[in-house]
Amino acid sequence: MKKKAFYRLAQQPHLLDHSTLNDLKKITEDFPGFHAAWMVYLKNLLMVNDPEFETVLKKAAPLIPNRKQ
Repeated sequence: MKKKAFYRLAQQPHLLDHSTLNDLKKITEDFPGFHAAWMVYLKNLLMVNDPEFETVLKKAAPLIPNRKQ
């Protein structure tokens, strides 16, 4: 996923669907410290009602510095 595409998804979360899940998952695997990617990935999982949401949330929670986000 290109930087521009990621920014577009972060700014317009209504564009998140099943087709964006794999790209966002790859970003979180390649860059585990990139908390914005974790937040967008979690939002995507939530929006498509993915059963992995709870598991990924537990994994990502300690990595995100601001829990209110």
